[in-house]
Amino acid sequence: MAETKRKSKSGTLRTEVFAMRLDPKLKYLAEIAARRQRRSLANFVEWAIEMGLNHTDLNQNSQYSPTIWDKSGELWDIEEAERFARLAFMAPELMTYDEQILWKIICETGHVWKGHHDSDGDWQWKVNSIQNLVLERLRKFWEDFKKVASGEADRSILPATSEKEPEDSDIPF
Repeated sequence: MAETKRKSKSGTLRTEVFAMRLDPKLKYLAEIAARRQRRSLANFVEWAIEMGLNHTDLNQNSQYSPTIWDKSGELWDIEEAERFARLAFMAPELMTYDEQILWKIICETGHVWKGHHDSDGDWQWKVNSIQNLVLERLRKFWEDFKKVASGEADRSILPATSEKEPEDSDIPF
């Protein structure tokens, strides 16, 4: 369980503290390794995680797959909504069941996607690239999307997609 602890001088989060359980033998050996490297146990664990990220492929089904660390700049964003979208496009197979539900709802909400009106005036969009996602709108409605996905709210709180282009008389100019 993550617990926010440290804030930088500007008030932004610098690190996250979380509790973790280690087998006594593993903890003892990690302490010895940390001593060898003249590190604290916490610093050693952080270093070990980074090493693991350097050796874990993002996608296992291709001949060459960059590691998670290689793609860290593309996966990470300070905005949760954008981080989520990046994961959805880069490695959807790594999404949890709850994340898949959230992504499905986002994909079905045309308001957050670039698109066009077809000959009948219906809004059409393709979910094939993060460039088609209107990130400002996703960020604006992010909390609503999460509430709907978790069952806390009905889809009616989400922005409606205009099914038809407005009639000339409906345009306010």
